[in-house]
Amino acid sequence: MNVSIRPVTPADEPFLWDMLYLAANLADTGIPPTALRTDSALARYVEGWGRPHDEGVVALDPRTNERIGAAWMRLLTGDNRGAGYVDDTTPEVALAVLPAHRRRGIAARLLLALIDGPGRSYPAISLSSRATNPALGMYRRLGFEPVAGTRTASRAGVIVFTLRRVIRPPRRNTPA
Repeated sequence: MNVSIRPVTPADEPFLWDMLYLAANLADTGIPPTALRTDSALARYVEGWGRPHDEGVVALDPRTNERIGAAWMRLLTGDNRGAGYVDDTTPEVALAVLPAHRRRGIAARLLLALIDGPGRSYPAISLSSRATNPALGMYRRLGFEPVAGTRTASRAGVIVFTLRRVIRPPRRNTPA
């Protein structure tokens, strides 16, 4: 599907909350979307959007110009570390596409736009994923690799782990 992709703006924050609900896979749990705002483990990915280091992209349906997906990243450090934490220089990514628009390559286009755009200012980006996530193959095709030692069970008992994608390799000091 041909989609338009544009940067996230502060006006997109409500849409990011909707996308976070989908990304957290809460639709089948009976947990209402409003519960995200009181769950600090999840709210940290969207709350107060527009801070330094907040970057993202939104996919628009070309027929309706409606938002259909988003990928965004935020540098979460210290006590505010998220589920995909790697280090203090690696932003964590969240990604979701509306169910009616899935399996059309939109998520990959969003991630590539994030990697090729704002992601270029970081050495790497990371995300957390359920072991059963159908998007794992896409993440691997786009260069994300599991981070050793990050496999854990979520609060719901689901196996999750962190994936990392190197954007630019670290510089090595070479003798002159």
